[in-house]
Amino acid sequence: MKRIFYTLSLLLLVISASAQSFNPPAEVFIAIRENGNYTIKLDDQFIGSRLQRFRFFEVQPGRNLLTISQGNRVLYKDYVSIKPNTRLIAGYSAATGLKVTEELDIIVRGKYNLDNWNNVLFRPEEGGNGRGPVRVNGMEQREYAYLYNTIKAEAFDSGKLKVLKVGLKNSQISTGQLTDLLKMFTFDDKRLESAVFAYNYVSDARNFYQVRDTFTFESGKREIDDLVLKK
Repeated sequence: MKRIFYTLSLLLLVISASAQSFNPPAEVFIAIRENGNYTIKLDDQFIGSRLQRFRFFEVQPGRNLLTISQGNRVLYKDYVSIKPNTRLIAGYSAATGLKVTEELDIIVRGKYNLDNWNNVLFRPEEGGNGRGPVRVNGMEQREYAYLYNTIKAEAFDSGKLKVLKVGLKNSQISTGQLTDLLKMFTFDDKRLESAVFAYNYVSDARNFYQVRDTFTFESGKREIDDLVLKK
């Protein structure tokens, strides 16, 4: 009896130690206020893009070295502290540096919590270009998550396009949200048709040019440029 009790106690001790040493992965989302071509490195992960939003997944919790560069010039370099099972959302601007705006649970009620960037990333008091806050208000998160998953479930681009049109009929969407939806299309023709349709439903039309980077061929990018110039 004592041997059984000792074995169970040892097993519980091992399980407890394992649980304490296991840190669920985290995520880091960073938005940059100023336009330009930036590179962000978070420990061993590396993203370069002209888009102003950077998403890092499967991040090891703890202290991670974050470096933001533009060309060969390092704009920001410091450690950020990241909690397990948490999505850290931050904004960077030349005037204020890096500001953490939110820390969200990745898993909510047993389900993955999709992107939640439908807020004011930069406030007027944070300085910058003097034009006030950069708002990226789009579709409410729960509604967007449903639209995202419904489009993803469609096997063909024609079905994805139809769902997008229905979903946007009485709604608005941010450029960031639209960009993620367009990435799910296989071919540029339906991707372009979707982008053209969605233009009138985008809440931050000034950023619409950013969807051009979702296209494979230059012809699609030129169509987006022409659309923006005509509006």
